[in-house]
Amino acid sequence: GNVDAGGTNSIPVELADCEFGVTRVQRTQPYLMRLANMSPINTMYAQWAEQENPDGTVTAVTQGSTKPQIDFDWVEKSQKVEKIAAFIKITKEMLADLPGVRNEIDTELRELVLLKADDDLWDGNGTTPNIKGITQFATAYSAPVGLIDIDNNYDVLRAGIAQVVENKFMPNYIVMH
Repeated sequence: GNVDAGGTNSIPVELADCEFGVTRVQRTQPYLMRLANMSPINTMYAQWAEQENPDGTVTAVTQGSTKPQIDFDWVEKSQKVEKIAAFIKITKEMLADLPGVRNEIDTELRELVLLKADDDLWDGNGTTPNIKGITQFATAYSAPVGLIDIDNNYDVLRAGIAQVVENKFMPNYIVMH
């Protein structure tokens, strides 16, 4: 009966229902990480091989004749693995609700790390400790000359897809602002 709420215009805790959890800061959601090919790694460098310099052509031949040779070079590539990290401090009082605090910290850190990774995946400059992002690798868009009339956004997208295909790749996503 004689419960005073702390502060003004507040309801006594004992008389109010409390929503579980914490109302979080609203942020954009990471999206590029969902589009990227990823795999775990436990070494300092990622290594892979790429085909380069293809030679020869496939052609029709008669029975018993010499077949044309085709080949390519295998080129070893490597890239230093970079890290994105952060931590959050808590107070002794927060230990009273360790499962709830842990959930909030895991959610917050995961979101912030993924947002930073997403940003770097898009526009990282490649200087350690940053990864080299898509905009550093990608060929700049160039509008085709005389091939199609660029009348609307759809035409621009078609022209961009054509440019990717012309460079021997198959586009599988379009990312737009």
